[in-house]
Amino acid sequence: MERKGKGYASKACALVALVAMICSPEVRAEQTELELPQHDISLTAGALSSVELIDVLANVIVTFWTLGYVNVQNEEFSGAFTAQYLYRPKRWLAYGGSVTYERRTQDCMNKGTKVGEQKTSFVAVMPTVRFSWLNKRVVTMYSKVGAGMTFVSDHYKNLKDESNTAKVENEDSHFAAFQVTPVGIQVGTKVYGKAEVGFGNEGMFTIGIGYKF
Repeated sequence: MERKGKGYASKACALVALVAMICSPEVRAEQTELELPQHDISLTAGALSSVELIDVLANVIVTFWTLGYVNVQNEEFSGAFTAQYLYRPKRWLAYGGSVTYERRTQDCMNKGTKVGEQKTSFVAVMPTVRFSWLNKRVVTMYSKVGAGMTFVSDHYKNLKDESNTAKVENEDSHFAAFQVTPVGIQVGTKVYGKAEVGFGNEGMFTIGIGYKF
């Protein structure tokens, strides 16, 4: 009888330990993390990207140094459009990547005469990390950073050369891409709206929609 009583006592202790483990904060936290939507896709439109700001500054410098003889007119940017995917293993952490597209058109001038038309496409590919510092059921606030490469496809149509005939030139190049976003906000559960303030290829101000699953 004494051995049987000890056996029951051992089983009872093991059961208590198991219940305590399941109910512990660490286990509950782990279960909560597993229940989170782990995939996040979004589409955004941005204004005042680093590509646009640097290009405008470069044109100002060229105009200044050539005393206005060489400049551009009718310069237009499409805005920066970004598709982003993030994987979220933790409530506060997500990582993935983004692709941003932007297009520029402009007329090239020389001494007041239009000498060319230029169309340029910019495609930025960036690995991205996001850190969430406010997590509620409907509202999430975060910061993010990304860095990668911008691929440039430049199409230039020369309207006036020595033979007086139009000439088309194409050139591909690349340079560094980046995005630093101190403040971003998502509002919604599975389907959400988002807005961000930052600096880089995606734009200084961005708005968009997304889906978590």
